[in-house]
Parts: sequence; structure tokens; C-alpha cells
Amino acid sequence: MPIALLLALLATPPAPSADPNGDLMPVIDSLDVVFVHKPDGNALMEYYPHDQLEKGQQGKAWVVCTATPEGRLVRCAVEAEYPQDAGFGPATAKVAEKYCRVSLTAKDGTPLGGRRVRVKLTWMIGS
Repeated sequence: MPIALLLALLATPPAPSADPNGDLMPVIDSLDVVFVHKPDGNALMEYYPHDQLEKGQQGKAWVVCTATPEGRLVRCAVEAEYPQDAGFGPATAKVAEKYCRVSLTAKDGTPLGGRRVRVKLTWMIGS
């Protein structure tokens, strides 16, 4: 069963988030980031929450990750998921860390290394 997946922007403005030094800095939304590698639906089949797949349940989740100087996303933490406690949040965090790569700068030229990036993943069961 193919899975269609969408990486998208969380439409609300970013909330401040603490950086590793405890200072507040804005989270950069995925709309402002160039993804140089995204997962495809077939690669994600193993991460779709099994119980939800069996029920035909679709969902979405928002995670906030730290971008490394090499463009990897690490230390992804679940910010929100729908439906709540369905497993889409932890699955999204794993997928972002394994498959997503970002350019070294945001669209406005801001270096991303060490910055936090918000990623939304919508999980849909395709036909």
C-alpha cells in the first residue's frame, strides 16, 4: 500500500525556543528552508505507526529539530501531533532525522548550523 507524504509549513508563526545555551531564539519554519533531500512514501512505510496503518488512520505531526552545519536534522522533538498519542509524532521525528537534509543556509541567507527548524509531516495512506 503506497503512502503519500507531504512536508509542509506550520502556518502559525514560530514560537520562541531555547537554544542549547538557554537563550531564546526563533525556530525557523520549514517554508524558509530549502530541503535538499526529502523522504519518499515507499521509504517511510516502516515508520508509519502500525496500529494506525491497520485502521487506515491518517495523521500529521510537527517536530522541531536542530540543523547541523552539514545539513542533517538531529535532536528532533515532537511539538504536536494529530491525532494525539497516535504515534505520528515519534515517527515524524525518526523520519526527519533519517531522511531530511537541508541546505546550509535559510532562504534569506541565515546560516542554519545549530539553528532549530520546525518540520511538519502529513501522513496519508494512498490508493
